[in-house]
Amino acid sequence: VEDVIGTANRSNSSGPLCPDHLIPIAQSGFKTQGIDYPYCKLYVRFGMGDDDTVCANGNTRSTANFADARIDGGMKIISIDPRKGNLKSGDEWVPILPGTDAALVWALANVLLHENDVLDEAYLKTRTNACYLVRDNPEMVSGVKVLMEDYVRGDDGKALVWNEAAGKPQAFDASDGSDAALFGEFEASGAKAKTVLQIVKDYVAEFTPEWAEGITTVPADTMRSIARQMVENAHIG
Repeated sequence: VEDVIGTANRSNSSGPLCPDHLIPIAQSGFKTQGIDYPYCKLYVRFGMGDDDTVCANGNTRSTANFADARIDGGMKIISIDPRKGNLKSGDEWVPILPGTDAALVWALANVLLHENDVLDEAYLKTRTNACYLVRDNPEMVSGVKVLMEDYVRGDDGKALVWNEAAGKPQAFDASDGSDAALFGEFEASGAKAKTVLQIVKDYVAEFTPEWAEGITTVPADTMRSIARQMVENAHIG
């Protein structure tokens, strides 16, 4: 890659566009993570036909688990795809204008954060960076609002969260995270800062299902239904 286009960047994934490799690497730093089929009751997929679903999830074990989830586990598929494919009774096909998937995803995020009052708070607080504090200083890059800020950090360089019980900022690893604020704006290290999840919530405020309907051709009510089903099948707790 370096010889061809002058960059030293590389991917160590055997499938740079494969959901069993790229997404787990980005989220967790390793690539053995996959869809938890034995517990999956709802599978929302974008642009993959039935044959692609098995191929993209990698190996004989995944294929067997997928089949078990469908046959014995009653896993439902919501297929967001211009082409219907071979869905079975009980599944849901959501036709979408090609190339507009991102708008639908933003709308789902809008519903989950602005219209839904159910969150997996324990997971968000203890297993993600949702509580980390960031200065909300966005800038425009090629017409798109982008936040380039690092986390607000303490003197030891550790990212800070807001401890609601103590009423002050603290290092992310100073406790188990259960007292960390998920939403809000606070004073930390001499600056106003918001939690990561608050910044995401603010960012998606304008991306309503009605906004996305005009781009994707997917009805706003359908988007709200997808989001509701995601929450209902999330195994929160």
